[in-house]
Amino acid sequence: MTQYKQPGDGLRIWLPDNGQIISYQGETIPFQGSVILENRVARIKKITVKLEGRMKVHLQGTGYKNDKLVYEKTWHLLPPSKSYRRFESGQEWHFSGELPSSLPPSIIDQDGGQYAIVYQLKAIAERPPFQPNFSTKRQVHISRYLRMSAATTRLHPQVFRDLTDLMEYGVGLRTGSIWRPGSTIPIDIHVFRTREDVVRLRSVRCRLNSYVFLSCESTKAGKIGSAQQKRQGRTLAYLRDDHVVRQGIPLPWKKTELLKIPNHVPVDVNTAMIHIKHKLKVSIVLLRESGQTEEIITSFPIIINNMDEEVVRDDNSEEDRQLPAYHETHSSTLCDPLTCRPVILSTSTNSSHSSSDASSPSSSNPEANGEQYDLQENRFLLARVPSYKTVGSNRCSITPSLPAYD
Repeated sequence: MTQYKQPGDGLRIWLPDNGQIISYQGETIPFQGSVILENRVARIKKITVKLEGRMKVHLQGTGYKNDKLVYEKTWHLLPPSKSYRRFESGQEWHFSGELPSSLPPSIIDQDGGQYAIVYQLKAIAERPPFQPNFSTKRQVHISRYLRMSAATTRLHPQVFRDLTDLMEYGVGLRTGSIWRPGSTIPIDIHVFRTREDVVRLRSVRCRLNSYVFLSCESTKAGKIGSAQQKRQGRTLAYLRDDHVVRQGIPLPWKKTELLKIPNHVPVDVNTAMIHIKHKLKVSIVLLRESGQTEEIITSFPIIINNMDEEVVRDDNSEEDRQLPAYHETHSSTLCDPLTCRPVILSTSTNSSHSSSDASSPSSSNPEANGEQYDLQENRFLLARVPSYKTVGSNRCSITPSLPAYD
């Protein structure tokens, strides 16, 4: 009977980038690593490394459960031999290969554990009889990335315009339908005209939904082979703006809403057992003279995926409007030296003399005493922040040397 010690006892698996693998559609995935003998001298006959990828679906409460092998690859790190060879502690065996680009990305259901795609690497070192074999495991995470060169057709603006009984409007996505986790979607909303009995626009609501479609076969007796499907959806991000248009503002009207995508969201997946897609819904709520509210909904299919390059946004996008970086403004001059010179001299004089001396002309003017004031040598004095009293008396004028916020 073959015996195994606890994982990680005697062997260790090393992987570059801590086991994080990036794959691109249509490109093979380079994969490599090492198996290391740790903390002992051992006699070993053979070492086997196996990579397994499994897709799991469990529809809780229905008896439908599937565990499917999606990929398997094995490496034999020692040449065949009938005898056991002696190896010192620290001995390494390297392995490498290429994985197919069609592998689905790693997924773990954070809500109920109903679905998962996991990859695991396992190494086994066979030892002499009556000695337990060495065994260790390591998780491998595969992330699917999309090259920008292959997504250019989906980065063009998408605009939906419609004329209903209540109003003529348009909803647009400025930079297409592909977005990465953690990004912000600018949603342009246009209202061109409304019906006469529409008092105002009451609110705008934006919702990003994720839909998961699961399919698996039954494991119960008498139902083996029968398939069961399940659809579930949840909201990833939600925005509601109740201050879109006040009564009396003329049309046409335009506003951009910014919807933030969470950093950790399931990306789009399309497999036989697990299918994940996303949809953006924008609803405009109108208030009529009778007090009745009407809601008009527009939907966009959205692809959430990792991308190898930063998406270039429009310069007018409110998403990129941020305060300037510190290294760009820390050396900026906040005050004009010539304008602030009287304040600096007065402050310096008051701090070194009594109030009675400060009132005399000779003490308040260093040049009258033969002192020379060098702006270059005393430039550090400009870092002194004036008090509220000084600013209120308009004794110091600040020059707008910092860039404007917008």
